[in-house]
Amino acid sequence: MSSGDQIKILSVHVFVNGVEGTEALEGDTLSFAVTVQSLISTPQYFLVEVLEGLQPVTELYGLYDTWQLQGGEIATVHFSQTTTMPNYNVVYSFYASFRLPDPGGGWATDYIWPVTVNLATVTLTMVSSEGGSTTPAAGSHSYLKGADVTVEAFPDADYEFHHWGFVSLVPPWSGTDGRNPVSLFDGYLDRDLTVTPVFQYVPPPPPPPCSSDADCPAGQVCVGGVCVDAPPPPKECPFKNLARFPRLYKFLCDMWAKKGS
Repeated sequence: MSSGDQIKILSVHVFVNGVEGTEALEGDTLSFAVTVQSLISTPQYFLVEVLEGLQPVTELYGLYDTWQLQGGEIATVHFSQTTTMPNYNVVYSFYASFRLPDPGGGWATDYIWPVTVNLATVTLTMVSSEGGSTTPAAGSHSYLKGADVTVEAFPDADYEFHHWGFVSLVPPWSGTDGRNPVSLFDGYLDRDLTVTPVFQYVPPPPPPPCSSDADCPAGQVCVGGVCVDAPPPPKECPFKNLARFPRLYKFLCDMWAKKGS
């Protein structure tokens, strides 16, 4: 019987704060449950080693008690250990081994493929809307799950902010909020979220009524009961030096006016 036939890792499960999963935040508690099978029929001490990349994280020891087994039966042993999630994605590898009872010793060893535990992130998608801009800007933004994210809308001229529209697919949810700015989920963004600002057009107020030019602001005149921009003052004839010749002066000024100054 070869070493590979005598010990085998059947499964590895990762738990984040007691819930099975492979996404965590810095400081979360990670637990590993490793299931090992063996065909030996005598008690042996097993070693399960957990590696982060190539660096040992922890070694899990357990007594593999097979006193009640008949020859050829398979027993399963569970090992578990707790560690803390760092502030980066981590690749863990798992080895299980025990010393063979043959004369001369030797080890039976099995290895399981790496298991990656990722920092949990969420995506905030800000949608562009007519009538204003936002912070964060329109587009997709990645945050650590649970981040405190505040969105704020800035309406353009002749627009006003009306409300936010929120949509998440997992879990399915939609909602609105009229506050501006607003902290998403009261400071704990725990899901991918699409946010759309809604702006409303506000037409400019009508010009004030008037009965005379005195009722209008500077630069405006009263026309038909409404203040409008005053026309530019007429330009003066450039031939003032010929004013002592009235007929010639009038003729030249009229020609100048007809040509559009």
